[in-house]
Amino acid sequence: MISGSGIRIWKASVRTPRGGRQPRGHPTSAETIEGLAQELADIVRQLAERDFPELWDALSDRGRELFTGNVIEAASRPPEDRVRAISDVIEAWRDEWQLMVSAPLDDEPFKAEERREVEEAEEQLNRAEAVPLRRLR
Repeated sequence: MISGSGIRIWKASVRTPRGGRQPRGHPTSAETIEGLAQELADIVRQLAERDFPELWDALSDRGRELFTGNVIEAASRPPEDRVRAISDVIEAWRDEWQLMVSAPLDDEPFKAEERREVEEAEEQLNRAEAVPLRRLR
């Protein structure tokens, strides 16, 4: 059998059962769907923990959920795009993590002069005026 796009997705031997009745739809339970989704997420988590332990350890629980969802979404791409899509997701997360690890921590509050400079630069941006880069440091 050929789908509407011309790609063979069903075996040629699939036929209407005897008596001419169409197969009845199988209601799929919410539990079945949830179980499948959970198993997919578990596989991604196990592989990420094994293959990218430093990245995985650095993620919060919410970060792990987002990472897992991104990988599953990438894995749903067509076969010819799938590997690249998954690679892009992992690379983006690793880049972000690297930035977080290497970025200097500046948790000192703004001084009054610094706050004024930033506010002036923001006002210029809002007026669509050019702002010298040195003003945004």
